[in-house]
Amino acid sequence: MAFFDKLGEKISSTSKDVAKKTKDLTEIAKINMQINSEEDKIKSKYLEIGKLYYQLYQNTPAEPFADLCNELTASINHIESSKRQILSIKGVEICANCGAEIPLDTSFCGSCGAKVQEEEPPQVVLLEVVEITEKHCSHCESVLAPDVAFCGSCGEKVEQE
Repeated sequence: MAFFDKLGEKISSTSKDVAKKTKDLTEIAKINMQINSEEDKIKSKYLEIGKLYYQLYQNTPAEPFADLCNELTASINHIESSKRQILSIKGVEICANCGAEIPLDTSFCGSCGAKVQEEEPPQVVLLEVVEITEKHCSHCESVLAPDVAFCGSCGEKVEQE
């Protein structure tokens, strides 16, 4: 009977150890989840800080941030260019009022009814045509630069008009 008593004690002791280890592992897993949650919050705050810094100082970043800001700006510009290419391929534009995609040939947005603002055609600037007359040396007939007192070819004094 002593054998069965010892066996019972051994089983009881082992089951208590297993229960304690299970409880410890559960507690460790719970703490690890809390740590992961806090690390996620930290990453989120770092992202917020970086985004805010970029928004405020993208044009005049402090030296350690200049390269990073320039790379970020280049990536943003590349994305915007790619989005414009996609819109062009699709034959649509974005409604300024609601952000919906609308066909290029429409006058009103199908989502919000806003009038689509047509792009103004580029203005043509007419330049005044000025006739340029060349001045020649009276002695050697070389072309003279404006406002010279003597001919660069023969040294003759230039007659002022």
